Amino acid sequence: MNSLKQFHQAQNRAVQAARAVGELMRQNLRATKRINSATQHDIKLELDVRCQKLIEKTLRSAYPRIAILGEEGVLGDIEADRRWVLDPIDGTVNFTYGIPHCCVSIALQTRKAERGRRNSKVKDQERDEDHPDASYETVVGVVYDPFCDELWTAIRGHPSYLNGKIIRVSERSRLDETIVSIGFAKGPATLRRMLPVLNRLAPEDAPWSHDAEGPDDMPAHVKTMLTATSLHIPVLQGALALGTWQAIYLVEHRERPHRREIVLQFIGATD
Repeated sequence: MNSLKQFHQAQNRAVQAARAVGELMRQNLRATKRINSATQHDIKLELDVRCQKLIEKTLRSAYPRIAILGEEGVLGDIEADRRWVLDPIDGTVNFTYGIPHCCVSIALQTRKAERGRRNSKVKDQERDEDHPDASYETVVGVVYDPFCDELWTAIRGHPSYLNGKIIRVSERSRLDETIVSIGFAKGPATLRRMLPVLNRLAPEDAPWSHDAEGPDDMPAHVKTMLTATSLHIPVLQGALALGTWQAIYLVEHRERPHRREIVLQFIGATD
């Protein structure tokens, strides 16, 4: 599997699997979940296993010899030259709480050519070689959000797409004209590396003030979550002045890792 045509065929199969799992996720978002295990910042659901089995069945029917490395287990030799990597419910914590902010993630990886590794910078190479997946690169990627019906697809070296349309990075050059989204894993090593980045982007002591918001003032929530400033929601005609995009917000504190609190619960329109 080396040609663009073959990569497109693999991508189409991954899309088929992602959409099938997405339908299962939609059907079960509000249902009572069966939890197989839970830790401080991770939850494993029985539905995770069902979703992975569905992906495995779809991918294996077309590519029986390609290994699968998944959140819920592995199939085949995951150190082979090609492998699927997948997270059947990417955002299980959100899904468990009924928050429709999660997706299906599927990637196809191939082992890197030696020449590509020799051409990399020495510092990057030393860092990468410590990682167990350093010898692989992703050649096909599929991410599907079943609740927004948004499908992101990409093939290495070619444009990325959202629902079949090419996507590009923003052309804005000023940070104060942008909306920035940042997320990272909860492990100590990742927190040590990423929290300084977050603090540079949004210092907690920055001179921001935002005490009231209008119907669709999303940046107010972003600043509130990042900087711990207060946020007041106005009431109009006996109802909260919220837009239809509002949902449940889980905020995780920088100074108290793994401490979450629900700061707002509202789903649907105000009228």
